[in-house]
Amino acid sequence: VAHDFNNLLTAILGYANLLLDELPPQDSLRNDLEEIRSAGERAASLTRQLLAFSRRQMLQPQVVDINTLVAGMQKLLRRLVTEHVEVVAALAPDLMSVRVDPSSIEQVLVNLAVNARDAMPKGGRLTIETANVDLDGTYAKTHVPLEPGRYVMIAVGDTGQGIDETTRARIFEP
Repeated sequence: VAHDFNNLLTAILGYANLLLDELPPQDSLRNDLEEIRSAGERAASLTRQLLAFSRRQMLQPQVVDINTLVAGMQKLLRRLVTEHVEVVAALAPDLMSVRVDPSSIEQVLVNLAVNARDAMPKGGRLTIETANVDLDGTYAKTHVPLEPGRYVMIAVGDTGQGIDETTRARIFEP
């Protein structure tokens, strides 16, 4: 199934690129086609993740500037959450680079944006914040198994209604 999906994405990306090559630079459709191409590239990346998972292969982490990644996703996130939800990016200056799989971070941000949209049917604010943080030994021991040290934080919050206890108990299920 993932291979078939990848073939469909290749066709979508190919046609989007052909249309972009034929459009004059000022054409009003250019931005929409660039969004289609960008979404297609993200979908292709997610498909590669699915294929890697099905083969039990490790994902290939790379050094990433999280601020650049978040900034590059803002347009897509704004479209996902509709015009009634304000998307705010509070990006820390001088953020450290991290070694991660960028598609995994993008997937998490898209999922959180969709959840936020659903939690704010009448509108609200979705905030994505980045920061360099120092975790001490006490914090590291009482949270997920972490070593004390410097980390990059990505915090996502919204003004929605929150998650009920039943859903919260199942939040990490596939």
